[in-house]
Amino acid sequence: MGWNCIEDISYGGEARLSGTMTRKTVKIAKGCTHELHYFSTEEINIFQTCLLAWYSKNKRRLPWREIAEVEEDENKRGYCVWVSEIMLQQTQVATVISYYNRWMEKFPTVKTLSQGTLEDVHKLWAGLGYYSRGTRLLEGAKKIEDQMNGQVPQSSSELIKIPGIGRYTACAVASIAYGERKGVVDGNVLRVMTRLRLIGSDVTNQETVEHIWSLADQVVDQDRPGDFNQAVMELGAAVCLPRNPLCAACPISSICKAFERTRIPKPKNKNRKEKASSLYDIEDCHLCLPKENPFVTADGVQNYPRKKKKTAAREQKYFVYIVHKKEKEFLVFQRPSEGLFANLWEFPCIEADEEMKDSIFLETIGIKTSAAIKCGETFHKLSHINQYYIVNELKVDGDSQILLPSTHQKMEWLTEEKIKSSVASTAMKKIFQEWKNKLEKTVKPEIRRKRKADSKISGGDMKRQPSINSFFKAE
Repeated sequence: MGWNCIEDISYGGEARLSGTMTRKTVKIAKGCTHELHYFSTEEINIFQTCLLAWYSKNKRRLPWREIAEVEEDENKRGYCVWVSEIMLQQTQVATVISYYNRWMEKFPTVKTLSQGTLEDVHKLWAGLGYYSRGTRLLEGAKKIEDQMNGQVPQSSSELIKIPGIGRYTACAVASIAYGERKGVVDGNVLRVMTRLRLIGSDVTNQETVEHIWSLADQVVDQDRPGDFNQAVMELGAAVCLPRNPLCAACPISSICKAFERTRIPKPKNKNRKEKASSLYDIEDCHLCLPKENPFVTADGVQNYPRKKKKTAAREQKYFVYIVHKKEKEFLVFQRPSEGLFANLWEFPCIEADEEMKDSIFLETIGIKTSAAIKCGETFHKLSHINQYYIVNELKVDGDSQILLPSTHQKMEWLTEEKIKSSVASTAMKKIFQEWKNKLEKTVKPEIRRKRKADSKISGGDMKRQPSINSFFKAE
């Protein structure tokens, strides 16, 4: 993005400082003419002092934070923070804790992780989602061991060279584990910053993103960069919420421009209304709220941040087959090493809108029967795709010769127990449960009749409902 660098310009008596904190320089984003999108020296001091004091009293005790605070081994400290940051991507803290603890028991160091297998990693990751994160952790550990003498890089510029580490993760690990003075921007930080500085432009726009990063770098505390970054994220997670933010409990509400705007008395006439509005919205400022989508009084600070409406999720429909033998084994294929659900196991399935019909698909994998029984339907929602699965059951002979599709890596026959512990997507586990539910509904009337008859004959207690395995009987 382009910048106009203006020397020795002060706003309200306060000079804007550059990222180096040595020159009276302010970087003005192209098209931005509004001083309130920046922090003054006084505001930075308030930001740092008040937020760190609040964080010291209110921070959550989390396993990775405790390690970062007490671990003397720099390499292990960096590794532990790295793992936590990857797990926390797109996942809530409460969910991550148990996964993190199990991971650190299995892979306590970079070296132990580098010696692990993809299957080991995916088993530990099962249920956490976005399996590619675990894959990248393994790849990163191998690179560190093979090419970096087993030492986790300590600077953001070197960390970003590791597979799966982007700008945010590099800066987070470098600041938290090694004290590098780098700001971070995640969803929580973005929300806090846009409200503090009334940034109303689309936060998916690169110019807006870069401006927020520059603010994050500008305000980060020099002595406690890691704590400061975690404090901003904690504030966004606990106080500066997307909906119904707790402004009264915010330690930095005194420098929050969005909060200030909600407290301006309503004008008594039209002219005063226009004057008040002009204080905050400059038509040619690319960081202000757009003229066509102005401030909504009822929304208060929730006017910020502004995003474009999400593109509607596309829909996909699949035919999926629970193919099993009498010996209680189920057919699964391992997906390709790249793409959606990479390396995960799945039941045979084909997208419904493909030219190949499902009957032809079955023939390509060596199943020459069309006696599939529909068991039900399952819905699975991803961030960008709505998936609908039509679940079918197919019984095959024990000596059936099944062919591996050219698009997949491996083929296995797994028992129910192994399916539960296998590295399969949440969608596949939903599908298997749908089939089990259908099976149990089918056999339940017969079970009830049999139990009733047994009870009349023996007068004894009724038997417990049999497990799913009891329905696989040799003919």
